[in-house]
Amino acid sequence: MNVLITYSQSSEVVAMYNENNSAKVTTETDSSGGNRKVEEENIKKEVIMTGEGRLECTNDTDYC
Repeated sequence: MNVLITYSQSSEVVAMYNENNSAKVTTETDSSGGNRKVEEENIKKEVIMTGEGRLECTNDTDYC
């Protein structure tokens, strides 16, 4: 068995997260011929692991 361990000391923090995106476009035309376009975009990000390797809870329970 061969094992390679790489160690690096860095102050960079990179978080892992779940991401949920949704987009919606609605176009309406009134009786006078006027148009209205509504664009809606929702982005939800939840951190699940910090750069120090600690898990973060993404729900309302006391455990992960």
